[in-house]
Amino acid sequence: MRRLADGAALERRAGRDWLECAPAIFKPRAAPRRAVIAGGALVVMVMLNAGCALQRYEAAALDREHVVDTHARQRLDDAPLGQQLLRLGAVTNWPLAAWTPAQLGLAAALRSLTVHEARASVTTATAEGVLAAQRANPSVSLAIDHHGDKGHGQSSHWSVGPSIDFSLSPQSRRRIAVALADVAIVGARITLLEQAWQARDMALTAALDVIEQSTLATLAEREGEARAALVASARAQVAAGVEYAFEWQTLELEANDARLARLDQRRAQTLAEAALAQALALPPAALSQLHLNPPLANDTLDYGNLQARALSQHPQVLRALANYDQAEHELALAVAEQYPEIHLSPGYFFDQGDSVWSLVGGVAVPLFANHSAAINKASTARDAAREHFYAVQSATIASVQSAWTEWQAALANDQATQAVAYDIDASVQALRAHAQEGIVDKRVVARAGLQQAAVATRLARSVALTRRARAALEMAARVPVDDAPFARYLIELYAEDGTAQETQP
Repeated sequence: MRRLADGAALERRAGRDWLECAPAIFKPRAAPRRAVIAGGALVVMVMLNAGCALQRYEAAALDREHVVDTHARQRLDDAPLGQQLLRLGAVTNWPLAAWTPAQLGLAAALRSLTVHEARASVTTATAEGVLAAQRANPSVSLAIDHHGDKGHGQSSHWSVGPSIDFSLSPQSRRRIAVALADVAIVGARITLLEQAWQARDMALTAALDVIEQSTLATLAEREGEARAALVASARAQVAAGVEYAFEWQTLELEANDARLARLDQRRAQTLAEAALAQALALPPAALSQLHLNPPLANDTLDYGNLQARALSQHPQVLRALANYDQAEHELALAVAEQYPEIHLSPGYFFDQGDSVWSLVGGVAVPLFANHSAAINKASTARDAAREHFYAVQSATIASVQSAWTEWQAALANDQATQAVAYDIDASVQALRAHAQEGIVDKRVVARAGLQQAAVATRLARSVALTRRARAALEMAARVPVDDAPFARYLIELYAEDGTAQETQP
């Protein structure tokens, strides 16, 4: 053993002596600083190139009192809202002396915070679409190794070199990913349309309720006056000994019931005004001087055209169509997943004095599973999306048919009520003429006047019912038949460039 150890020591010493006497070309060179510097410079250049687009994170403070403070100061006649309504052609001058329910519906959509939220979601989906269209960035790495021992013929302890890792995917996958991102953008825009419709629905319905309750309040006062005249007539006849006190007392009790009913009616009017203020995102005090004009009656609608437009532009139909489009692209993606990806990692290494170029690659292929299950799942999902689209179309047709039937029934009831009211008015006029001739008792005339007031109230309710049914038909079809400004607003909301600018409440 000692002999072996001594021999190894002699060999190491002889090797050192030979190296000291050998020419300089055979001596080990210094660490590969140039390679290290070049590799480091390459990495630094790559980082600087990427760093040119670096953005700093900036925190955005959330003002929790913003909505509370602005809500208390809002008015319906503010200038930004007027500019929007003028641009859309909803008004011709500003501020308005009186509003229509359609104008209030558009104003509610312009002021809705829910619409603003949906619009922000469209912006986010658009940004995600831009991200989906980008190519995957390759990764650059720099490896530096120090070896404790040098092998035979190696002149350095160091190994250094940069490498790039990237994947080559089939182009169809990227196109499908972009198409799926576009479908997401379409879905966000459909949600935006639906939110605008919902804001309009709330304000329009509340405005119609306010008009109805205001009209009923006026008619209730007239009916109260007619009932008081009847009670006074009956009381006078009791005092004259013509009638018994029982009938007068009965009429007095009925008058008290009518007074209680008027209290309920005033409460309903207050609630309708509060609902309108809520739909417009305004404090109730901002509507204290609001004047409303009833909508113009329009009985000339074509059901076939209405249904066709509903099937082509109803948000639910559009969403079902977008869902089918998404399922179609997901099936295409599942089919494209059959084709493998190629992973490449080219690099250069200065390996202990040797220059080494490498091209490491691989192909990702399934070993233990195939793509049949994924393709079958995507195919069945597409079939389900197709059936869902048909179901939504059927539901839309049924909803429009039902709303159309209710509107037609309301029109028929209104026409019949108008005929009855006309007959009662003629009868009352005849009774009053006979009363002046002394043929008819005054109490009968007073009772006829009460009936006339009751019929006027009934007619007002019938007109209000017809207006609500007409509005419900538009809401069911999601077609603004008589509201061209709102139709323009919807087109702007769905536009690619997003030209619509809502008024912040």
